[in-house]
Amino acid sequence: MKKSTRITYITQRVLMGLVLVLSILGMIFNEDQSIKAEYAFNIGQCVMFLIISFLPNFLRKYKLDIPDFIYVIFILFCMAHFFCGEILGFFVKVSWWDSALHTFSGSLIALLSFSLINLLNKSNGKDFKLNIWFASIFAFTMTLAVGAIWEIIEYASDVWFKTNMQRAFVSTMSGRGEALVGTEALADTMKDLILDSIGGLAVCVICGICVKFNKVKIEDITLIRYRKVKKEVIESIDLEKKYVCSDDMKNEIISIIDEWDPIGLYSAAPKNEYEPEIEDIIKFIETEEIVSVEKLAEEIDRIFKTWFGADIYVENHEKSIEVAEKILKHYK
Repeated sequence: MKKSTRITYITQRVLMGLVLVLSILGMIFNEDQSIKAEYAFNIGQCVMFLIISFLPNFLRKYKLDIPDFIYVIFILFCMAHFFCGEILGFFVKVSWWDSALHTFSGSLIALLSFSLINLLNKSNGKDFKLNIWFASIFAFTMTLAVGAIWEIIEYASDVWFKTNMQRAFVSTMSGRGEALVGTEALADTMKDLILDSIGGLAVCVICGICVKFNKVKIEDITLIRYRKVKKEVIESIDLEKKYVCSDDMKNEIISIIDEWDPIGLYSAAPKNEYEPEIEDIIKFIETEEIVSVEKLAEEIDRIFKTWFGADIYVENHEKSIEVAEKILKHYK
């Protein structure tokens, strides 16, 4: 992830956390039950978005990569839905706002479905064999399913928290207005499902045609993919000794790397942020027949550059040597 994207991502988390705190305070000190219900729903959405924002950290453990533009899209979507839609009232003030988000979300869900198919297929170490039209039908079906699940969530919110997510009441800035009757009460729900379908169908048809006629590969239309790691050969050899990594030694390496914190992530990231890099370091030590301090330091630099990019990981070879010495010191 590029530095600018990472900063934006962390800023979004901070803002979402701030809104979460303010919503909790508003719920505690407000006596109006309808407003308390709105705050409660805001709290639920904040928690959901914060959990989703840590999904890339989880995926990295499995050598999966999410392109930077997907991070940006996620941030913009959160801002458009939560801050603009819910807090600033765009869902009420701007007639097409909700429609645009549903159409766009349908397209993203379809692309994520193609990603899921590709990841499941690649996990077997084989090329993509599934018929593209079957994959397109699966992606379209997933779009419909996720859209339906979201409408269920909106219905539950309206029932439990007295919100107006499904627009079964006349929308006002203060919440619910007069109750709608008949097809008018169903209009918003059906419109959302139709727009989800249109967005998903458009992506499925376009992707299906492009893959079918060899314009693109299935990997080119996926949002999540396996990270490609280049294997470099280091020829310098100083020490002829093979190491065996025990559980205690693994814990020592974790402590050393966490204490180093080469990217400076622990102010806003979970404590297992460097787990994939640590696994690569351990694998290198266990598989190489000859390991030296210099050789391990070079590999540490390579691993962090590969995972974070040279623009994020600023190489300090003297520090890498110091870290390598600490690691090898604990091996016997």
